[in-house]
Order: sequence, then structure tokens, then C-alpha cells
Amino acid sequence: MEQALADLALQEKRLVDLYTVGGITATAVREKSDDLSKRRKVLETQLTSVQVAPGPSFEDVDADGLQRVRAAVADLVDQADEEDRRLALEALQVFISATKGAATMSGVLPTDTPGFITDAQ
Repeated sequence: MEQALADLALQEKRLVDLYTVGGITATAVREKSDDLSKRRKVLETQLTSVQVAPGPSFEDVDADGLQRVRAAVADLVDQADEEDRRLALEALQVFISATKGAATMSGVLPTDTPGFITDAQ
């Protein structure tokens, strides 16, 4: 698809060159340019849909620091009342579902440190 986009750019350049030397009328340039523009939009949409964002890398995670933060959060949650625990789970987008036979927990944790967190905290 990237090659097809490059080919379209080359066709656009050739079209301008042809118009410059008088080999094509302004009307024909507009029609061909509209066609190329439509094809470009289709290709760009297709390219966007197949591009895959790179996954997070955990190679540089400070395991000791992560353990200290986990312990500090656990202490805060252990000392929190029921409402504060609910708010903490809600803020972390953690959801708990319990039935007679089982309990499930799901949620999303950020892969990057949010801007409001500092080392001083």
C-alpha cells in the first residue's frame, strides 16, 4: 500500500509536468486529480486499518521499585474504608464480579506513568 501511495504521488507529479508543457487541458487535470485524490484516500484508509501499534515494552521496568509501589498501594487500600476502596478500584478501572461459585476481577492498568505521578509521591 505504501508503494501504491508512492506511485500515486509520482502520477500526480507527471500530471503537473504534462499540464506545464501543455500536453493536457485544465479540465482533464482536474478530473484526473480528483480520481487520484479519491484513490489516495482509499489507500490511506486501508493503510491505517492494517498498521499495528507496537506493544508495550517491559524491559526497563524497575522490579524493586514496582514492588515498593505495589506494597505502598496495598497498605493504602488495606487502611481505606469501604468507600475509598471502591473509589480506588474505580479509578484503576478494576471491576469485580462475584457469584456463589466464583469471583472474577478484570481491569486495565496504564503501561506508561501518568503525568500526575511523581517520584516524590
